[in-house]
Amino acid sequence: MINRVSIKIRNTAEKYVSGGVVKQISFGISLLSCLLLGSVLIFSLVAENLILELDFKIFHVNLISSFTVIGMYLCLPILGYLSDVYGNNLLSFIAIFTLVPSYILNYFAVFQFSNKLAWFCFTYCLIGLGTSSLYFSSLLTCSKIYPEKKGLSISLPVTSYGVSALISTQILKLSYFQQNHHLDLLRVFKFFAILYLVMGVLNFMATSIIIERTHKIDENTELIPISSIEPPSHKAKFIRFLKSPSMYILLGSLFLNLGPLETYQNNLNSIAWEINRKGSGSIDLNSQIILLSIFSTITRLVVGVMSDHMNKRDILIGLLALGSINQAISWMKLTPDTMNFITVIDGITYGGVFTIYPTIIAEIWGIEMLGSTWGLFMIAPAISTSLFSLVYGSLLDNFGDLVVYFKICFFSFVTSTALVVCIRNVKPVGHHIAL
Repeated sequence: MINRVSIKIRNTAEKYVSGGVVKQISFGISLLSCLLLGSVLIFSLVAENLILELDFKIFHVNLISSFTVIGMYLCLPILGYLSDVYGNNLLSFIAIFTLVPSYILNYFAVFQFSNKLAWFCFTYCLIGLGTSSLYFSSLLTCSKIYPEKKGLSISLPVTSYGVSALISTQILKLSYFQQNHHLDLLRVFKFFAILYLVMGVLNFMATSIIIERTHKIDENTELIPISSIEPPSHKAKFIRFLKSPSMYILLGSLFLNLGPLETYQNNLNSIAWEINRKGSGSIDLNSQIILLSIFSTITRLVVGVMSDHMNKRDILIGLLALGSINQAISWMKLTPDTMNFITVIDGITYGGVFTIYPTIIAEIWGIEMLGSTWGLFMIAPAISTSLFSLVYGSLLDNFGDLVVYFKICFFSFVTSTALVVCIRNVKPVGHHIAL
């Protein structure tokens, strides 16, 4: 059924506009989808209300955050495989039927459901899955439209996703979403349910437009694996990918850096509270999220352009070294005077990492394998961010101090940098060490 609908959409589009314009429209809708995916990135704003209104503890908020991360990343290998084999439009379909019901359930969970923690863990896991589905669908669509410009075609959707946090923050500042100087969670959840219904449908149309026509399909064709009608190279390439030593080095380095980066972002509210509680100054949460989003966005675009002209390994090492210094500052001197700087560097490192890793992977193992390869890499943050979030929540709830946590983050980042340094050169597919 999905294939039949997709072919009808494509045939209709081709009747009225040329192939080049169709691709541009698809590219634009994919970027727009990424621009509006910020609901999961501003979880710290929602977390503040969960603590104030529902009496959740820091550990409870981090537990919900961990389930979000599990939904976002742990399913990505499967989503990548489904995309490579069945097409990106299936991911758009999954996004609609996970994001929309989840936000509707959140709407009712605020005041009507008992055992709210369990409900929020469940729904945010689905929100993570839906967010990844819509984002991954958009990313792969963009990369397949302009495969000759890997850096730019990957960095633009990644950049758009980065700026989505800033857009969502500004939207939620509107008086409609405010109640007694706090977010009205009912209106927030209702808004996102409607937004993702519209964006999911548009994204499904965009991905349907660029379906590969390497074989004949008619409107009665059922959803069948592309691998059954294309040369059986996907499995062989994926096995070669799994046997590559550089894959495990890169995977380990990603595991060690994304956990600290994402945990910091998800806990900006509690970090600000902790500093404010000690009476050492006042930190505005919205300003921190804006700083994070702006510098993450700028870095994604800059790194995307740089990666087409510079050594990708050197770019990654530079980003990780900068992140290591930032973790050391967080460990030794976390104050209102340094937090703006720490947030800016966190945004730079996070945006750069999320741009350069998929670019490297596309360069090594091919753009046609990006769904499966980058999807498998997302296992790293699924485990890492969950682990670091739970450690953070436990340490803060039990000891009320962040020094030990940031010390752990520093050593994690240094080890991540050392792993990348061990890799020698960037080489194309077919070489033993390909970076």
